Amino acid sequence: LNPLTYRRYTNVAEKHLLPCFADTLLSDITDSMVSDFVKAKEAEGNSAATIDMAVRVLGKVLKEYGRKPIKVKIEKPVKNKEKKSDTVVMEKEQVRAMEQYLLTSHSSLTIGIFLSLKMGMTLGEICGLQWQDVDFDSETVSVTHMVQRVVNRETNGPKTKLILMTLENAGCRQIPIPASLFPLLQMEEIKTGFVLKEGENNMPDPRTIQWRFAKLMNILKMPEYNYNALRTTFAVRCIEAGMSLESLSCILGHANVNI
Repeated sequence: LNPLTYRRYTNVAEKHLLPCFADTLLSDITDSMVSDFVKAKEAEGNSAATIDMAVRVLGKVLKEYGRKPIKVKIEKPVKNKEKKSDTVVMEKEQVRAMEQYLLTSHSSLTIGIFLSLKMGMTLGEICGLQWQDVDFDSETVSVTHMVQRVVNRETNGPKTKLILMTLENAGCRQIPIPASLFPLLQMEEIKTGFVLKEGENNMPDPRTIQWRFAKLMNILKMPEYNYNALRTTFAVRCIEAGMSLESLSCILGHANVNI
């Protein structure tokens, strides 16, 4: 399991499964016991998605043990699509104002924002980008890693820690560098280590970039956009420009076009 999946499964196990099944042998767990577990979780007010995740994690544990899958029905509420929030996209005038400001105060944040705004990379992918992934000859960037903050389960040290995670399948991809961004990357004098420099070869922290972006929005007197608005703005502008959904899906690193 990758660290994020491991963290999610561990949280589910500690919060929901162990309090109920810690003293029960795996061989003794029955479908009716799991049904009772589901009813108890529903009575506690847990969402269908949370309960479904708990049952699926339990099923994976039983499968590792050699047991057959658990059969239990979970009532999922009908989703009201009208209540779904709209995709947050920055206005073109706001983007132009932000670009002008960044180009006059060049920093690692400038590169980071442009990688999202002009190439659709996620914040974690940008923090994990190293100069060895940038090919100036083919004018492409290889997205192979991402930085994530996970729970630190060591007894000593901080509660969380940064890890460099290797991407697989659709997440690992090559993206062409747009002409407007190419000169900015060439201007960087030190082309070793991480592209977003944080001290002496320190791994960039997504939280720090988010904080700097929020500060930038305040300076420019713009709405409190989430950093991911840069990526969604890129996607919408690509569609407006006539890019096919298949090509956009590949650039964004989605597993399929439906996403």
